[in-house]
Amino acid sequence: MNWILIKIVNFTTIMVIAMAGLACGQISWIKHTIDASFMGATSIKVIDLDKDDDMDVVGAACWSDEIAWWENGGNQDFTKHLIESAYNHAAGIDVIDIDNDKDWDILGAAHYADDVSWWENNGHQIFTRHIIEDNYDGAVCILGIDLDIDGDKDVVASAGGSYGGADDIAWWSNDGSQIFTKHSITVSFDHVEGIDAADLDNDGDIDIIGAAIQDHEIAWWENNGGENFTKHSIDQNFIGAIYAYAADIDSDYDLDIYAIANGGAEVAWWANDGSQNFTKYIIDGSFHGAMGVFAIDLDLDSDMDILGAAEGIHEIAWWENDGSEVFSKRIIGNNFFDADCVCAIDFDNDGDLDVVGAAESGNEIAWWENDHVTSIGNQVHIGNFPDNNLTSAYPNPFNTTSTIRFVLSDPQEIKITVYDPLGRRIRTLIDEYRQAGVHTFIFDAPGLSSGVYFYQLNAGNVVETRRMVLIK
Repeated sequence: MNWILIKIVNFTTIMVIAMAGLACGQISWIKHTIDASFMGATSIKVIDLDKDDDMDVVGAACWSDEIAWWENGGNQDFTKHLIESAYNHAAGIDVIDIDNDKDWDILGAAHYADDVSWWENNGHQIFTRHIIEDNYDGAVCILGIDLDIDGDKDVVASAGGSYGGADDIAWWSNDGSQIFTKHSITVSFDHVEGIDAADLDNDGDIDIIGAAIQDHEIAWWENNGGENFTKHSIDQNFIGAIYAYAADIDSDYDLDIYAIANGGAEVAWWANDGSQNFTKYIIDGSFHGAMGVFAIDLDLDSDMDILGAAEGIHEIAWWENDGSEVFSKRIIGNNFFDADCVCAIDFDNDGDLDVVGAAESGNEIAWWENDHVTSIGNQVHIGNFPDNNLTSAYPNPFNTTSTIRFVLSDPQEIKITVYDPLGRRIRTLIDEYRQAGVHTFIFDAPGLSSGVYFYQLNAGNVVETRRMVLIK
């Protein structure tokens, strides 16, 4: 296991507003356009594609039939590179190392081409397409994951979406040489679009979560350990259900569900009682044209917030969690026409989380800089920091790498340790003196098996433990 230090804010030169103060919604956002002519921008992923220590963007455009990536020059100046220029109604993408050769490959789903493919990276960001399936009617969403936990990356996809198709969720097992065999999960989930994969019942295998637009349903498919799946409905009255994902929203060490409904203009989450009995809580019931949703601790106050994109009101927003799952809406950007998807990451490597989005009718990919720097005249001052704390890892669940952040109120000796569910120490990641402030690093777990792990911060009189789920 390796970790790579990404950023420690230099507190002799800048002021970072105390994290506790952000609970008042004082985050300000500065919009930056990455591309204003990506016709039908519909899906994005943010990752260091060329492994040069800055964040790049990968996107799919349904109108121009493109898959492309934007290379970050190091100062958030971007150069577009085409991966595919004739992928008919490119709908979904994922980024994963399919062939286990230590570089990032691309997965794609094309709705009108009825196609699922992957693009092999030669290590220098030159991509070669390989078709997985070219008769998957209405392919719309795709993700890569080691579903059968055999050490190679498999593919999960859905076919249906707003324009219809096979109403199908399927997965393709990888034989280790990137020869794929299709297996059905369901063939009757009406206008299925969004899918996710996670160990929802914490039994050591990967389950599937899905949202169906016409069925108005959120459901999950339980894996019996041999990749035979049994459907369990979570909600059958979530009008126009379009995307659903798993995350620990209430920090109780089980995976909950959060989702967005286009027809019902709704953002909601379902609390898991630990036995996969789910209770619904509405976050927002008037987010008109709701399309994209993303869970992350955006304000770094150790609880899970929610991001959303709404095509009906052309808006990117977030809902701040007060720590007891009471959410308050904050607008990040508007006039983002047909806002389609959204995510968050430390885009500019300054220790806070920025927001990235795609607008389908606006043909735009943009990012909103999280502006925590406050200056007075020509002077810039150091702010006070709250107590030591450990924030949620992102992504979580994760595949190979996850970013962990912690805040120190004073310079001090600290230790961060990873444990397995039996309390056995797996690794000590950090055991040294650190300065006050926000610290960010990437936890890299190539040698660990899939499962639940706990990471613990010991700093002064604070001992804080959080859960992470590794899915390969």
